[in-house]
This record gives sequence, C-alpha cells and structure tokens, in this order.
Amino acid sequence: MAQRREQSSAALKTQLRPLYSEAFGIAARAVAEDERENWTNAKSLYETAARLADALSKLEIDERKLEVLAEKRIEYLDRAKDLHAIVSASQSSNGSFQSASDENVSAEGTLTAEASQIKSGPGSRRRSDAHAGPVMVGILPNPVSPTFRRPASAKSLTDTASRGSSMTLNQNCQNLNTCHTTAYSPAEVQVLRKSSYINGKMYLPWSDDDGKEQARTGRLYVDSDGPLALSPHQKLRFAEWRRAGDIWGTVMVHPSKTARIVQDVVTDCSVVASLSVGIVYERQFSKKLLTSMIFPQTNDAVPLYNSEGKYIVKLILNGVARRVVVDDFLPVDRQASPLCAFSEDGSIWPGILEKAYLKVWGGYGFPGSNSGIDLHAMTGWIPENVFFKDPCLHEAQFFQRLKNGLHSGNALITLGTPATMAESTKDLGLVAGHAYSVVDATEVLRAGLKPVPTLVVRNPWRKLRPQSPGIQKPQVLANESSGILSIPFADICKWFDTAHVNWNPQMWAHRHTLHSSWLSAGPRNDAFNLGDNPQYALEVDVHDVRLAAVWILLTKHVTRTEENTDYLTLHVYNGTEGRKVYYPEPPYVRGVYINNPHILLSQHEKSIRALEYTFTVYAMSPFRVQEVADLCPHVYRFSGGWTESTSGGSMNHASFARNPQYVIELACPCTISITLDAPKDLAVNLKIMGGCPDQLRWTDDHVVHSSGDYRRGFCVIKNASLEAGRYTIVPSTFEASCQGNFALSVHTSSPVVVRARSD
Repeated sequence: MAQRREQSSAALKTQLRPLYSEAFGIAARAVAEDERENWTNAKSLYETAARLADALSKLEIDERKLEVLAEKRIEYLDRAKDLHAIVSASQSSNGSFQSASDENVSAEGTLTAEASQIKSGPGSRRRSDAHAGPVMVGILPNPVSPTFRRPASAKSLTDTASRGSSMTLNQNCQNLNTCHTTAYSPAEVQVLRKSSYINGKMYLPWSDDDGKEQARTGRLYVDSDGPLALSPHQKLRFAEWRRAGDIWGTVMVHPSKTARIVQDVVTDCSVVASLSVGIVYERQFSKKLLTSMIFPQTNDAVPLYNSEGKYIVKLILNGVARRVVVDDFLPVDRQASPLCAFSEDGSIWPGILEKAYLKVWGGYGFPGSNSGIDLHAMTGWIPENVFFKDPCLHEAQFFQRLKNGLHSGNALITLGTPATMAESTKDLGLVAGHAYSVVDATEVLRAGLKPVPTLVVRNPWRKLRPQSPGIQKPQVLANESSGILSIPFADICKWFDTAHVNWNPQMWAHRHTLHSSWLSAGPRNDAFNLGDNPQYALEVDVHDVRLAAVWILLTKHVTRTEENTDYLTLHVYNGTEGRKVYYPEPPYVRGVYINNPHILLSQHEKSIRALEYTFTVYAMSPFRVQEVADLCPHVYRFSGGWTESTSGGSMNHASFARNPQYVIELACPCTISITLDAPKDLAVNLKIMGGCPDQLRWTDDHVVHSSGDYRRGFCVIKNASLEAGRYTIVPSTFEASCQGNFALSVHTSSPVVVRARSD
C-alpha cells in the first residue's frame, strides 16, 4: 500500500511539473513587465498566473505547497487589481497613457511618459543639498506636462509655503560647501512617476503655480472623484453632505487662542491629534504650519474661503509634496452637526485638511495610522517613534528632550495607547488604541516633594470615559469635558505605548534626499546576504572636537491603504571605506524591522514587486552621500548543485577536485566579486584556483583568493584583483557528500568568459 502511494505521488509530481513551470514562468514575465511599467500586459499576466495557481491547488496534495499556492494566488490577484486601478486612472487623466517601453528621450533630455515631459538633470552624481526641509518637486504650469526639479534652497517647506516664494531651479545653496546638481536623475523621475498613483488616483507633484492657481471659475466646484467613503459609525448617523460654509460660516481660521480640534464619530484619531498639536503650535509660536498647506491663501499664507468650494491642499506623499484637490462638502447628521473633525470656534480649515488627507487613503473609514506619519504628510517634519517599553529608554533624558523640543518650537508630540489595556487602566479615562496630543511638558511643584516631570495631554474626543470611584486618576487641569489631563511622566511611560515626535527639519544645517527603487531580485530574506540590498556610503566632515549629529530617514512609498506587508529597517556599518557590505555582522547601529512607512535599509522579507523609497540624510556638518559604487557591473549567473558524485568537501578531503568548477578567462587584469547562495544548513566556501586547471589534486599553493572560513548559507569573495589568465572557481561544502542546490554569481569589472567546466 505504501509503495502504491509513493508511486501515485511520483506520478502526480510528474503530471504537475509542467503546470508549475508554466505558472511561475508566466508570473516571472508578469513581474518583468510590471517593472518595465508595461502595466496592461503585467495585469493580464498576473491574472493568468493566479488562475494557474488556483488550478494547481485543486490537484496538489502537499500541504506546504498548497499554502504557497494560496499565498501566490492572492499576491498575483492583488497586484492585478492595483494595476487595473493605475491603468484606469492613467487613461482617465489628461492625455494618453504610455508605458515605459513607449518612452522617448529627446536630445534635450526630456522624457515623455504618461502625457508628461519630465526633465532630468545632467548626471546623477550629487553631494548633499543644504535644503533644510523636505524636498519639494516643481512642475510646469500646464498640469499635463510636469517637470520634476530638485530644489536647492535652504528653506523649510513651511517657510516656503508661508512666504509664497518660488523655488527656482538655479537658486544657490546656503550653508553648504559642497557642489551639487538640482535636477532629479532619470531613475528618480521613474520612481516619482510610479509613486504618483495612490489607491488608483494620480496625485501630481506640487508646483508653486499650484498655489497661484485661480480657484474661482464662476461655478460651484464638485469633486469629480465623488464623495468620500464614510466609516460605519458615520453611516449610522449620516443625513447629507453639506457645504462647510453652510455648517460654520465663511471664516477659514478664527483668531481664537483656546478652541479645540475635536472628533465625535470619525475613527481617524491620529489625524485629529495631529491637527490639534499643529494648531497649538501655530497659536503658541505665531507661525503658519498646518493652515498654510491650504490654498487659495493670502500673501501671508492664511487660507481664504472660496465661495465656489474648491481647495488645493499640499501634502507630503511618497517622498515629495503633491497636490490634492477637494470640494467643501462635508458629512452632517440630522441635526446638521458635522460628522468629521472640526474646530469648536467654527474655523473651516480642519474639515478641509482632514478631507484632503483622507481622500488619499480611501475615505473617512481610514482607521488612522499614527500621528508621526500624519504630521509628516501635513508638515514635512521628521517623524521619530519612541517605544516606552524599550528597555534602553532613559526616561529622564527623554522627558528633557520632549520638554526642550516643545518649548523651543522644534517638536510636535502625540502619544498612543496600546491596542489593549487592563480594565483598571481604562478606568483612568484612557482609551485603548487611541491618540492623544501633547500640549506641554513641565515640572509640577508639590509641597514637600521634588518637582514631578509631567506631560499635559489632550484627548480629541469631547466626551470622556466616566471615572470609576476609588480609582486614582490623572490630575485634571481644566474641567473633564475639555479633555485636558496632566499626567506624571512616570505614569505616561507605564500607561502609554508610543510617543510620536515630529522634529523641525530647520534644526539641521545640511540635508540630502534621493529617491530610488528596490528591485525584487536577489534572495527574499537577507538573514545571510546583504549584498542585494540598497547600500549608501556616507562621509561626514567633523572639524571640531564635538560630534556631528546625523539622522537618516527612510520612507517607503505606499500606493494603497492596505499595503503594510513590507517590513523594513536601516542598519549602519562603520569602517567599510564605502565598500559594499555582504555579511550581516553586528552593525554599528542596528535598526528594528517595522512596517511603518518611515524608519528614523534592509528589507526582511521581499515581495514579488519592486519597492520604491525615499532616503534622506540630515546632518549638522557638511557630508557626502552616494550609492555604494558597483566596481563590477558585468554579471554572470549560474545555477548548480552538489550531488553524491560532485560533493567533494573542503580541501581537507582528497575528493576536493570533485566539486563543481567554473572556468573564467581574463584577457586583461580584472576586479572580481563572487557570491554563493546555498541552503542555510550547509557550510560553504568559494575559492579561485590558479595553476594547471586539469590536475586532479589541488593544493594550498593553487589558491589565489578564498572567501575565508566556511559559512552557513552564503559566502563571498569581494573585489579580488586578478591578472590576465585562466582561473577556476570552486564552490564547496565543508563536509564531503553534502547535497543541495546553489546559485553562483560572478561580478567583474570588465567583460570576461565564464563557463561551467564539463569535463
């Protein structure tokens, strides 16, 4: 019986093998078309691959393979759905849609694609820009022909917005002693184009001309994208869409110093907390921040009421400032009370800014992310997440950082509670999974006691949870309906989960931003090999005895709301002399893998598609940053394996010469790097052998270069120099008779001849 089952299983494998080959072959073609931005072809291929995966799952009996097939089918269908939205949005926008294969580059360097003429500058090698705020992208007045430009001004986003100044292409950098170019490279243009599509809609990069656009056309503006989707709670109370002016009047920003931003039924508490800390900052420091992102506006960056209902909002999305257009229709209940964020003084701006941000992410049903993400989109301030349960957190020092940041006007702070909380903690009036804005950081003096570090926090909900009798609750500074609580910092660290701190980019004298794409090539997991990960060389000039602070921000480009499966981090290695790092040895600074879009770059588990990202360095001293140079651009890849007859083991074994061998012929001196990926349970090594390639017994004298000690799963020979001649590459396992497949990649500085030795 067992023999029959084995025969049946073998027959099934034989039957399914061509189907597997066809399915994953089509999937590979889909990925290739996707990366070329031939999205119509890619969509069709993904759908075909999904159908084949579904068919295979009805025949397969191996549980592990069934799980993989189900996962792949979902991945292919999800990507096909994304591409359908992208193609539909492109076809419905002004002009015709063109894929990357249809692009034409003129003699002037103008790239025509997606009905856009996108200019790239001369060369892609740049040094750090002294622009102290997030990079903005300029476009030509005609929205059909956007031109991506890298600004070179040392102004923050908010300063530029509040003055209404124009960021021209050739402005001089301030506070920078290194030369630079201001135009985006062709590769960056491609990244920014691809990231312009979010949830199936296209959001063009911001131009100063957007702020000057005539918002009045003589007729009422109604957003052609239709009304925003409502949350389940809103739907229960929804009566109609009503214009903001009919709800509150026609004042965009009231001069009130105390009115709060509140929410009643919407679920985006992180957004409302962001609006709250932003307006507190504006009132306290008399500077425009959030409100200056809404147009039309005065020369002093004060938003103006538009009787026709059209507003253009500037948001930082996927690495650059982009324009989001909304009308002023907002949801109300049967009593005409707003079902969205609003200001108690009747100012219109919170409802408009919230609507624009939620439009990008799919509507009022957006559950919120965290305020660090939201505030970065609304202000460009640098997000930092601090976990109170981090054992390395020094509470006293962190409180002092928060206090100094708040009082100097350089920090916006919100707090998040855990998703679940003990009942006793809930009785304190705190809500699980909720965002609170921080109004102040102070030290409260109490009789006979030392000053107590304290945060003053505000709950954006107007109705607070009732307190249970006998429970010690936070000290209430105002009445309970105000939502303002004064909580000792020690209790903050105990009750709250995370502090989201956004720092003013003007604190940094120097910055540099670049945009790139992480292709899906290479191993899906980087636990053994970092060589396929994006890597950058950073050199900082420090001319005095003090250390120079450097912050690095990695921003993942997100093109759909539910896209949160890519876990990223950023590691810093020192002593590399700007060379590529392969082995994941303990880094100088180790990051934590997280699916947050912002990390203050190693991808733990890659998906089947490319990942776009923005990489920004902020520093107090001049610096230079560039992608690690590829000294060996010519690549030769081989798939091989050790079998019972070809696994000779290390040179300790007389059978070493039985290992697979690859002959490389050099016509001139050459630099070479070789990588070997193998099963993680095998200890492997690479050697480059010289001398007579036909002899059966190699000795140590024949070893020209080696990867060193045997390592499990992966090894590399890095930047080895070879004279002209003939050499043999030998991949081996430590023990003889070990069996398994491997992938060998030979990278050379000039073209060579590499072949598997067959004799």
